[in-house]
Amino acid sequence: MSDIALTKSGFTAGVLSPALFARVDLSKFDLGAKTLENFLVHAEGGVSNRPGTEFVLRARGDRIRLIPFAFSTEQTYVLELGEGYLRVVKDGAVVTEPSRAVAGVAPGDPVVLTVAGHGYGNGDWIFLEGLTGPTALNGRFWAVTVTGADSVSLSDLDGRPLDGTGLPAWSGGGTAERVYRIATPWSADELERLKFVQSADTMYLAHPGYAPRKLTRSADDAWSLEVIDFQPSIAPPGGLSASGGSGGPAQYYRVTAVKAETFEESTPASASVGASPTSGSPVNLSWAAVAGAAKYNVYKLDNGIYGWIGASETTAFADDNIAPDVSDTPPTGRNPFAAAGAYPATVGLHEQRSVWGASDDDPQKTWMSTSANYENLNVSTPSKDDDAVTFTIAARQVNEIRHYVSLSDLLLFTSGGEFKVNGGDEVALTPSNVNVKPQSYRGCSHVPPVVIGNTVLFVRYDGRAVYDLGYQLAVDGYSGNEVTVLAKHLFRGEGRIREMAYAQTPWSVVWCVLGDGRLAALTYMREHDVWAWHSHVTEGAFESVAVVRENDEDVVYLAVRRTVEGSERVYLERMKEREDRAIEEAFFLDSGLSYDGPATRELSGLGHLEGETVAILADGGVQPRQVVTGGRISLQTAAERVHVGLPYEATIETLPVTLSDPAAAAKRLRIHRVLLRVLAARGVRVGPGGGAGELVEVKQRAGEPYGTPTRPFTGQIGLNVAPEWADDTTILVRQSDPLPITVLGMTAELEIGG
Repeated sequence: MSDIALTKSGFTAGVLSPALFARVDLSKFDLGAKTLENFLVHAEGGVSNRPGTEFVLRARGDRIRLIPFAFSTEQTYVLELGEGYLRVVKDGAVVTEPSRAVAGVAPGDPVVLTVAGHGYGNGDWIFLEGLTGPTALNGRFWAVTVTGADSVSLSDLDGRPLDGTGLPAWSGGGTAERVYRIATPWSADELERLKFVQSADTMYLAHPGYAPRKLTRSADDAWSLEVIDFQPSIAPPGGLSASGGSGGPAQYYRVTAVKAETFEESTPASASVGASPTSGSPVNLSWAAVAGAAKYNVYKLDNGIYGWIGASETTAFADDNIAPDVSDTPPTGRNPFAAAGAYPATVGLHEQRSVWGASDDDPQKTWMSTSANYENLNVSTPSKDDDAVTFTIAARQVNEIRHYVSLSDLLLFTSGGEFKVNGGDEVALTPSNVNVKPQSYRGCSHVPPVVIGNTVLFVRYDGRAVYDLGYQLAVDGYSGNEVTVLAKHLFRGEGRIREMAYAQTPWSVVWCVLGDGRLAALTYMREHDVWAWHSHVTEGAFESVAVVRENDEDVVYLAVRRTVEGSERVYLERMKEREDRAIEEAFFLDSGLSYDGPATRELSGLGHLEGETVAILADGGVQPRQVVTGGRISLQTAAERVHVGLPYEATIETLPVTLSDPAAAAKRLRIHRVLLRVLAARGVRVGPGGGAGELVEVKQRAGEPYGTPTRPFTGQIGLNVAPEWADDTTILVRQSDPLPITVLGMTAELEIGG
């Protein structure tokens, strides 16, 4: 027998498919892993266990979709869309309406609450706090049934009336806040096909079964959803009249209002006069002023075409036989999306225009708004450069447009290929210079692509592969590669990608919700040739994901289906921050909550985990797991800073050890010592993989004062493991406690069998 030492310097290839375990010739092989579960890959090479998720709120619906809404980097929201409704989450909490004073609580069966002039509706959710007496009602959400103009009865969120028999009598105080909600037209089944794009406080939404809509925010608790009529935002002049002239044929005029600042032109008003203008007897036009107008354009009919004859900053104009300029005509209003079959299925923004397309009747057709006016599809004859643009892809197959992405060109992603659209070299797109060129023929799914820098990542039409697409100067076009090729096993079976969202900070990770309830995540930095997959699981199933920026970090929000008290519920959860946190602030629990206050052994408010076994980190120390009963747990020792939630394991398993010497490669191996290079790690367990031996826990406590938690360790850890002979020898690293671990690399000392 002989000993060898093998070193692994990082994990920037991510998890590799079993089909590649013999591909030692791959440049990424030595940087790959057999398993990376609940571990994040860093572009620098190391891996860290993912942070846990904080419970935000139970979803109102059984099937929901999360959508990000970002007015600015400081004002961001996550929208919860379900069966016919929309709710708003901001900074980790659901948005509620202003509080109303509670005027009484009758603790019968059911409990009846008195709130003067409440204005609530059946099924609304309210949040109670500050009640004196029946304090068990505080800090919780309840569903209401209206019993009068000033009263409601309470039920839990499963619809069970609250039996308040035995509750202490109310002695005053308390407020009720209704969860803010607006109605939407989409069913839960239709949300998957909903496409959206945002500009400032307005989000445009498209669905093939509904007229286009816009969602507008004016305050945290003031949102409106309305059908877009695609008319200019300025009205045409009213009361237009014409008089004067001398003899000759009748004359016909049109006048439009031009909006200040944006110069958007209204549809025209019309008038005629039974005489022709002369220099001595002009035709005089007059009209009523239009609010917001900077000037008015005047057009006259000439051989069947209205041509421009001048502009006025007043409400009058005199035509003394001005020759019309028929190259400049008034706009014609239109709404091509006015009926079923014509509704667009997708929407985007590009070069100060809104972009709509893929109706059932015209799946390859695109409509772009007038320049700088997103809700105006007016055209002129002949066309003007700022008119609305309409074009159809000329392709070998009729494949529907599924997404628009705006880079230096407009990129169109269809079910059968990818196209770029522009107006030529360094020229803005206009109705007369539309150039459509195919870039590749992969085909895209309905999952919205994500943009990373100047590169687009999109999901193939079958949901089983992701491609990147970036501009290549050498070919003056867009090309890319499949980035799932090394980890195809993650997307087999039910593992099709359903949703995708990108968090730039702190780790540059694309989070993908899979059809089997897992998260597949991709650490992606194209400029450094880093594209590494890792998978994430929880006690439940991930169903939706959205990313918004909060406090200079991109925060991941998740909809998670969990089984609690024997029934399925969907929870909204927020992934916690991980970087630069003291051990007392470590949060490696799912659907968790935190307590910060005077030392206590009794914790409440855990009703969302009723009956579940939870892990506990109290003042930086791991306490024994407890079962939540009545929404409460009892700690083993009192603590001031406590985190409680569902436990999860984070696991690394290396690829099977492969020796380059053919004579040695055929022999069995066993690992007897492992050296780990770690960063801020605690609670590490290491051993041979594949069930070949028990995991050994690293004992770290060294010099901390009595009564203080063990501090995370940075450096090299060496430990002996229980050796077992194996054909496929791997190293397993596991974190089972709610504690941090980052592994930068490892060295294994192995024995080669005789």
